[in-house]
Amino acid sequence: MATLKSLFNLLENKKFAFAVNLTLAAVGFYFTLQKIFNWSVSGALTQIFSFDAAFVAKVILMVWVLIACAAKLGMMYREHFPTSLTKLADPAGMNECVLRINDEITRHLAQVEKDPELASKTFLQGHGFNVNIALIVQNMAEHLMASFTRISVRSRDIFISVYEVPGFETESWQPTELEYVTHYDHKRDLVSSKRFSLSDTRYSDYECVKTVAAGKPVQVLFDCKKYASSRLNRHKTVKHYVGFRLEYADKTIGFINVEFHRHAYFPDEEKFAEFVERDMYAFRALIEYQFLKKKFFSAVNRALIARSVSSTPAVNTP
Repeated sequence: MATLKSLFNLLENKKFAFAVNLTLAAVGFYFTLQKIFNWSVSGALTQIFSFDAAFVAKVILMVWVLIACAAKLGMMYREHFPTSLTKLADPAGMNECVLRINDEITRHLAQVEKDPELASKTFLQGHGFNVNIALIVQNMAEHLMASFTRISVRSRDIFISVYEVPGFETESWQPTELEYVTHYDHKRDLVSSKRFSLSDTRYSDYECVKTVAAGKPVQVLFDCKKYASSRLNRHKTVKHYVGFRLEYADKTIGFINVEFHRHAYFPDEEKFAEFVERDMYAFRALIEYQFLKKKFFSAVNRALIARSVSSTPAVNTP
């Protein structure tokens, strides 16, 4: 596998491709000269070198021409039938997330049927927002790592962080800040900006801030040479970036940052965009669902409390 990967990398190397094309162009030019002037390389080498040296030089040239021809065929094949760095990974992680969420809803329904009054008091805390977000983020990272076939991807190569707009579940809220919720790999401390203002110039270069300001649903960066990060070591190794804005009623309620480190995972921008759409949007939808559910439970909880207060008989005081 390592040898095959090295061969693929060699065929994609621009300097090697230039040498191959230059060699084949020189061969074509040589045959033209031979046809017109009856000139040959063998005669020229014999005049310059001794017989043995000329023979070795001819063998080396012949071997290189054969290698160049084979390499050109490989380049043509890859150009017309490109192979992807990625594969369709097993969706077991996504299935686990969905089943976990369904089980959670079932428990809520059982709680409501058993004791509606108690359920109304625990709606806001009972849906496990942080736990579910962490579960989805972990499965998302594992899915991404399993999607790459020709490179060895470790947990430190995929960095995912999730932020929420503080108080987005309340009635009066404005998307003025982002606050940290969770990240992957959670065992490594890679988040220094736990809460920051979207209007603070210190963070204006952050992709999440720029994406929110532009009102874009997603930001995809194939080239991250100018990527801004709060940690210098992350900035040095990040190769690709995807940012998803989470929204409700056209207002930002959260954000997902996904960084790909160390490797050039995709040959071009188009392949990267295809991968984002195919392998990442579903996880974005799962995370946004948890945000919307948190807001829903908060609204239901407020409505139940208001209803309980309005239905309480007034106490007559002397």
